[in-house]
Amino acid sequence: PETKTSLIHIKKNRNKIYYSEDYFFSGIKSYKNKLFEYDLEKRKTRKLFEYTGEGLPLITQNEIFFSKNNEIYSFNISNDQIRYLWKGNTPFNYEKNFVYYIDENNNIFKKLKNGTGAEKIYTIGKKAKIGGMPVKISDEIYLFIILKPKLIKVEFDVEDTELELVNVITKDKLNISKI
Repeated sequence: PETKTSLIHIKKNRNKIYYSEDYFFSGIKSYKNKLFEYDLEKRKTRKLFEYTGEGLPLITQNEIFFSKNNEIYSFNISNDQIRYLWKGNTPFNYEKNFVYYIDENNNIFKKLKNGTGAEKIYTIGKKAKIGGMPVKISDEIYLFIILKPKLIKVEFDVEDTELELVNVITKDKLNISKI
């Protein structure tokens, strides 16, 4: 698609390509972003919605989960309907009808899409700044990008990041270099 924005992160789903206006590791949960859809058959681009956060929202086969102003929503791909789900930020995984997300205190939760069955999985740390989206590797292992500011800088950039691999059951931080 022709765009003035960077296509660093894109995702193809069926005959459509989804991309965001911008992507950078700022750790700012209030960063405003826009999601675009490019239809490969019609060769047309359209803006779907605005959302809060970095990179792409959580795109599944039938829905797109996103956060805006500390609330999580679902966008139905087949009928363009947006539905409010619950309070939270950064939905990052969808599995067996559970949406995995972060709350305002950096707690990782999983909750059934219908809003029931919430379970707190792990706390990253209230003062930690998270870049991008966490990755669920298995039921026990999650990968986070933690932003570590350098003392002489006010803003974060990619060089200020550390990967944190965590066993959320035992709460152990795993040494990536030994894996």
